[in-house]
Amino acid sequence: MRFREFIEATVTADMPIQQRLAAGWSAEKKVIDAFNRMIGPTTTSSEYADKGDSKIDAIVDVKGKSYLMQIKSRESGDDILVEWYRDYPTVIGRDQKTRADWYAVLSSNGTQIMVVDTQEVKEACKRMVDVWEKSNHQQTQFPEGEISLQASRDRPGAYKLIVFLNKKQFRMKVPKGFPLPVSIINIMKQP
Repeated sequence: MRFREFIEATVTADMPIQQRLAAGWSAEKKVIDAFNRMIGPTTTSSEYADKGDSKIDAIVDVKGKSYLMQIKSRESGDDILVEWYRDYPTVIGRDQKTRADWYAVLSSNGTQIMVVDTQEVKEACKRMVDVWEKSNHQQTQFPEGEISLQASRDRPGAYKLIVFLNKKQFRMKVPKGFPLPVSIINIMKQP
């Protein structure tokens, strides 16, 4: 499939932009509250850190060391949605830019947070996108997940390259510096 044909076959996100933002802010608050209760002091990052080059949602203090965190949530699906390009192929996406140490991924039912090493996510995405590009955009399915090119609803004429990563590959890995022996936090339990 040629690139232009691939673009024509794209889909857009179903939820209106303001509704997606509100859902994201609600999830962010839920994750930060849970981290404050169960992990350590956690603060929302500045607007500059979130919207500037760092792409950070929160800062977590663990035994005197600060870890930068990006918070992710899904309304449906049990994967990690990664914005690899904001406008393919010229403008890299938030998740390729982020300086976060960890992703905190809130489950779609809102009961668990999976903490994942950001570098491992970036490496998996890079491997998949490299193969996708070398296959002339033919290969979109991978053992690690899938790639989707989506028409951007907030930037007309732009196409986001989204990577959906299967969370199973990260389930047994505890990120560097994370203070618990597991990477999944059940937020329905009190500490």
